[in-house]
Amino acid sequence: MGLTSVAVKKIRECIERSVINKGHLQSAANLSTNKVGRVFMPKKPYESDTTEFIKSIFKKNPELREKQLAARSTWWDRPQDEESLKDLAGSNVNKKPYEYY
Repeated sequence: MGLTSVAVKKIRECIERSVINKGHLQSAANLSTNKVGRVFMPKKPYESDTTEFIKSIFKKNPELREKQLAARSTWWDRPQDEESLKDLAGSNVNKKPYEYY
């Protein structure tokens, strides 16, 4: 027994109101219906414990982001020496077409 389009619309309105009241910013447009007319709520995006921990650390210590960028520039954001890169590329040895093991 399927629901009429009016019933589905009313259900969406009720769900939208309850979703907004709970503080979620999702709208009824994100809700989907199957062929029978049942309304499905979207799943909450999964966030691992590690991600939550890292986000909480950055929230507690906003200066940590600047320290992280400074440390990154120490190790990764360096000017490249064109001559040494050419030497490195020229020192590659071509791989044999087929190897037996």
